[in-house]
Amino acid sequence: MVGSLALDNASQLHGHGPSSIGTIVTMNNLASVLTYVDKHDEAEELYKDTLKLRRQELGDSHYQTIISMINLGVHYYNQGKIN
Repeated sequence: MVGSLALDNASQLHGHGPSSIGTIVTMNNLASVLTYVDKHDEAEELYKDTLKLRRQELGDSHYQTIISMINLGVHYYNQGKIN
């Protein structure tokens, strides 16, 4: 729910489609804010959506995709989901 709502809002904010780089950056930033305010489930959903979109648009080896992988990994680590 939050992911699709964030995607719609970010797309409108940037005036671009849901897979534009600006939209994806905004989604990632929102995930960081959600983490900060202890809305971890919503943040995780957005981190996953961001990673999926970056993989589709940029490929697995692009630095922004790798940043998304790191963000999701750090999120999992901070939630105790990985060691």
